[in-house]
Amino acid sequence: MKTKSVCYQIITLLLIFFLFAPAPAAGEKILILIEGQSGVHTETLPPMLVGKLLGMNYQAVTADDLTLDLTLSSQLTDEDILAAKKGNIPKAQKAAAACEAEMVLIASVKSQISPQELYGVKMSKAVVTVSHKLIDAVSGEIVSTDSTQHQGAGTTPEEAEYASLHKVVDALAGIAAKKMPSASASAASPQRQIATKVIQQPMPPAASDASALAPEIIISNPPPSRGVTRALTRGITRSFTRGITRGVTRDIGENRFTIKGEVKDKTGIRSVKINEQSVTLDSGGSFSHDAALSAGENTFLVTAVNTAGKASEHEVVITKPQTGLVPGMKPVLWGLAVGVSRYQNAALNLEYADKDALSLAQSIEKQQGKLFSEVHFKTLVNENVTRDNILQQITAHLGKAAPDDVVFIFIAGHGIKHERSGSYYFVPHDADADSILSKGLRMSDFEESVKILSKDVNKVVIAMDTCHSGAMNVGSRALEGGENLAEALKAASGLFILAASKGGESSLEDEKFKMNDKDSGHGAFTFALIEGMSGKANYDGDAYISLNELFQYVAKQVPRMTEGKQHPYFRAEGTDMPFILLKE
Repeated sequence: MKTKSVCYQIITLLLIFFLFAPAPAAGEKILILIEGQSGVHTETLPPMLVGKLLGMNYQAVTADDLTLDLTLSSQLTDEDILAAKKGNIPKAQKAAAACEAEMVLIASVKSQISPQELYGVKMSKAVVTVSHKLIDAVSGEIVSTDSTQHQGAGTTPEEAEYASLHKVVDALAGIAAKKMPSASASAASPQRQIATKVIQQPMPPAASDASALAPEIIISNPPPSRGVTRALTRGITRSFTRGITRGVTRDIGENRFTIKGEVKDKTGIRSVKINEQSVTLDSGGSFSHDAALSAGENTFLVTAVNTAGKASEHEVVITKPQTGLVPGMKPVLWGLAVGVSRYQNAALNLEYADKDALSLAQSIEKQQGKLFSEVHFKTLVNENVTRDNILQQITAHLGKAAPDDVVFIFIAGHGIKHERSGSYYFVPHDADADSILSKGLRMSDFEESVKILSKDVNKVVIAMDTCHSGAMNVGSRALEGGENLAEALKAASGLFILAASKGGESSLEDEKFKMNDKDSGHGAFTFALIEGMSGKANYDGDAYISLNELFQYVAKQVPRMTEGKQHPYFRAEGTDMPFILLKE
């Protein structure tokens, strides 16, 4: 009897412990948005990744969750989710805010399956290419981006693809875990639990507590409504507010819109940005921003942060009517090709840099009427290549691009690292080592021009047939390595960089790199680019060559052509895109 009483007491104590003990808090929440290409079975990938992240004590939400949850679907349209999956950062932030996710993982997945025979046994090999970017949901900053390949094998195509997808899951989960705060730290943090309660039941701060208030963003010229403009400010937490203004342009011919507004805050403003581009305030807190418009819905996210670290966001959505436009209208390509073979200082002369620029421009111009409705190329060679000319063409010519257009920049020639300043310079026609400070194109100036350009254009592709080797040698081209340029431009979304070689290597040219008997020669990098665009980079045998396919082809061919002396570098800040149309 006594024994039974003791047992009951123990059971009662255990029940009390489990009922009232605090539940372990889950870690950071991540929104997973995956888009598949070329028949890859992406429907299996999000659940696999969710399971992996849950096992690591993270929370995960998928695009299906956004659609099926009635509460979430009422805040998001199908177009919002589709745009987010395609890499639209403001839309991804909007989706993340709806499901209270701290991070967003956007991935584009492409699969290529081929038969192979191993010791007389018929097998299948799957190569899955994944381009991803991991985004901080509050700031919109891209904290990680890359394009990788994963291989798997099996007795059936499905088994091979499943094996490769397992590797994709491990890789993406590992990236997320590295970039997000640890699950254990999140679970132990009382602030995380309090923030969740505030999101569920927002409470206004005391009027006297100015430091607890987020800045107020006022859009002074909302776009014309036609009955659909609405201004909405929704409190998410005491230190974070979000607003939305919607409207339609009056005329389909309007390609630009000036966003005007005012930011008010009692503690002072630290920064104001529109789509991550810094905006200057006047003494009264007013701002003005000229924005390019494309047909359809254009989203501009105004972000203000005060000196207390409190943030506000206001989304300006401007719809440009598509009357008279055909569905699936092709984009326009705006190109700039620069190549210097003949220098004022003849000792620096190269053989094929000018021909590389001309040949590459001609190859891409053939896409007019195919993948692109129009192709507009400016080509600067030899004496026309000056510092001012390059920067002027980036602004005046490439600046004509609309958000949905594609910009392509190619640069070939010498470069140098200034010994005393440590800065890298592209060497125009009229410059040399002695005049590089006054006449050279400093790469930081080039980087800044590209950053500004990328704020108004969704896709910018840069190919550089130069690299830094510490000296300028005839037969090789020297400038900063591709890794450095990619790092400097990492904040730009939709940016693709292909550099001829990594830091410390030279970019080689030779007469043996020629397309036909009439050709005189090329740089190894440009030769591989043009050869890949001719169809050799079409790994999956479909109707087009994507940027990833083209860059992978160049990365494989150049080391072979140069006997391992040159290794191209590739960095993608956006999802893969078709670049060369082979079949219509």
